[in-house]
Amino acid sequence: MDSTLKAGVLQGAATILAAAFGFGGVIVTIILQGRQSRRAVAENERSRIRAAMYEDAVGICRDLTDASIELSNDLRIMSMQLLAASRTAESNPEVPPPAARFPALLARYSAFSDAAIKAITLIETRRIVDPRLIVFRTALSTVLHDTRKIIHGDFATWVMPNIPTDNPAGGIFPYQPPILSRSEKIGQLCDQVIDSLGDATAYAEDLLVALQNLLLGDLFPTLVPPRQPIDPAKRAVTLDQADALETWFRTTTTWGREMAQIEADAVTRFAPQPDARA
Repeated sequence: MDSTLKAGVLQGAATILAAAFGFGGVIVTIILQGRQSRRAVAENERSRIRAAMYEDAVGICRDLTDASIELSNDLRIMSMQLLAASRTAESNPEVPPPAARFPALLARYSAFSDAAIKAITLIETRRIVDPRLIVFRTALSTVLHDTRKIIHGDFATWVMPNIPTDNPAGGIFPYQPPILSRSEKIGQLCDQVIDSLGDATAYAEDLLVALQNLLLGDLFPTLVPPRQPIDPAKRAVTLDQADALETWFRTTTTWGREMAQIEADAVTRFAPQPDARA
C-alpha cells in the first residue's frame, strides 16, 4: 500500500477513534450531570420537606404551650379567688365571688387535651425521621394521663360545688364561699394540674429542640443544646437518652405502672390455655 494512502488511513482511523472517545466522553458527562442534577433536585426536595415538617411542629407545639399556659392561668386565678373568698366570707361578705365557671374550665382542659393529642399525632407521623422520637409520645401520654385523672376525678368533685354557677336567667345562683380547708384542698389539686401542664410545656420545648437538630442541623454549623431542668426530679426529653427515658417513664410514673398492668393482664388473658382433655 502506498505510504501516502497508509498515512491517510491511519489519520482517518485516528480521527474516528478520537471522535468516538469524544462522543463517549460527552455521553458519560451528560449521564453524570443528569445524576448530579437528580441528586440535587432530590436533596432540595428533602430540604423543603424537612423545613415544612419543622414549621408544622412549631405551630402544633405553640398551640400546646398556649393551651397549657391558658389553663394554668385560669387555675391559679380561681385558686387565689377561692382562698380570698373563704378567708373574708365572714368579715367582708362583699368580696366578689370567684370568676371561674366549671364548664369554662372543662373547655380549657379540652383545648389542652386536643393540643396534646395533635402533638402526639405529629410525633407518630414523623417517626420515619428518627424512631427515637416516639419517646415524646410517651412523655406527653404521662401528662395526659395525670391531668385527665385529676380533672375528671377529685377536681370535679371538689371544684364544681364550690365555685359559682351561672343562672340562665342572669347572674349566678345563690353562692356561699367554701370553708378555708376546702379552698386549700382545691388549691392543692390546681397545683398538681399546673405542675403537669408545666411538664407539657417543657416537653414541647424539648421536641422542638430535637426536631431542629434532626431536620435543620445539616443546614447550620451548630446544634441546639438540650434543656437543663432546675428540679432534679424532672427530666429533659432528648433523643440520645430515649431508651433510658422510656424506662424511666414506664417505671416511675402512674401512667407507666398502669400500662404495665394492662399489658400483663392482656398477656394473661390471651395466653394459650391448656387442653382440659390432656
